[in-house]
Amino acid sequence: MNLYTNLNDLIVNRFNIDYVTTGKLLLIPYTLGSLFSLIFGRILSLRPTARRIMIFANSFLISSAMILLYFLPNVNQKEDVDTYRFVVVVIFLVMFSMFSGSIYTVLTSSVSLLADKKRLGTAWGVVGTALGLGQAVSPLINGLVEGNDNLKESYKDLSLVYIFLTLIPVVMSCVIFFGPYSILENTFDGVHSKKS
Repeated sequence: MNLYTNLNDLIVNRFNIDYVTTGKLLLIPYTLGSLFSLIFGRILSLRPTARRIMIFANSFLISSAMILLYFLPNVNQKEDVDTYRFVVVVIFLVMFSMFSGSIYTVLTSSVSLLADKKRLGTAWGVVGTALGLGQAVSPLINGLVEGNDNLKESYKDLSLVYIFLTLIPVVMSCVIFFGPYSILENTFDGVHSKKS
């Protein structure tokens, strides 16, 4: 995700946390993301029916984290960052870690459940293309939103753009979770119906 690359500057410029401390804070999504991948993988191996719930919960979680980050007030250059803002940034990073851990564990393992064996290579190609397209378009969006005249406000605007982008998986997961699609329900619950 391109948010990883912008997260360092976003935290430094909006919340006046120095680069060294921010670099240490950014270890949270990398280490906890790996840990959450293991935890979510274990949960799915024990209870495959939890897949739809995990997709919905983690999509909702990343949107909530972005909203939390957006409404956190900017810190002026002359102010020291208070404990409240620092803790909220850490909470955001932990929530972001849960989301990134679920992407690779829950969503990528769903590809084999949605595509039959003959089309599995094509399905993985579509997934790879979608990820690559997102990483290619994201810097363009960031460049359009970020401005140099008021950097703190432009990073806050970028947080708002990320809120709207994270609402897309929330809507899609609502369709998967609450939708009237019995085929998807069986597929996402780990039951692969064989066509005769």
